[in-house]
Amino acid sequence: MATSAWNTLIYGKKRWVLFPPYIPKRIAKGTDLIRKGEDDEAIHYFMYILPRIKKEAASRSNWKKSSDSNGTHNPYQNFRCYEFTQNAGETVFIPNGWWHAVLNLTHTIGITQNFCSHRNFDEVWIKSRKGRKKMAWKWLCRLEDKFPHLADRARELNDKDSFVMKYEPAQIQKKDMERKIAKAQRKQEKEIRKSRSAKQSNDSSEIHHKRRRIVSPSVSP
Repeated sequence: MATSAWNTLIYGKKRWVLFPPYIPKRIAKGTDLIRKGEDDEAIHYFMYILPRIKKEAASRSNWKKSSDSNGTHNPYQNFRCYEFTQNAGETVFIPNGWWHAVLNLTHTIGITQNFCSHRNFDEVWIKSRKGRKKMAWKWLCRLEDKFPHLADRARELNDKDSFVMKYEPAQIQKKDMERKIAKAQRKQEKEIRKSRSAKQSNDSSEIHHKRRRIVSPSVSP
């Protein structure tokens, strides 16, 4: 949701690796380096995939430009990753956009929370209103009470993008009305089809009766 996050460790040890936002997702995840039958669970990632990522980056470190003389693109250009161990009593802050993976080295107890500030509010709001529609509406209601200037900014962004929030009362009322109208239309169409079917049945019966009268031989007394 474009948020930042903080994690405070109460007990145990965690191993972290972070990649700057400009590193491509495929590089951070090691997508091209996962072998057949392997997974990307944290233990496997730290033991096997991450070492391969760093080895691959090191092997291409002599590429001075974004591509070599043959025009081959170097996706590891300006590669960076940061590893560290978090101990009990320490807090880690992960900025918006930074790729990261975490491995519990021991049993751990931690507290974590996603964080939105004035600085990244626009991006967080745009992603939240689409990805977490109900939560976004509740958030907007809380903003109107506690931070009205941010609520105004959220509505400005909605107006700018012509974005309609699913759980806004006016929209709920509109949807209910649309459903009622659609239901009434379906009922009317059903009655029309039923009426037509009955008329066709009567017409067919009348035609059949007339035919019987036409073809029936006259009987003299």
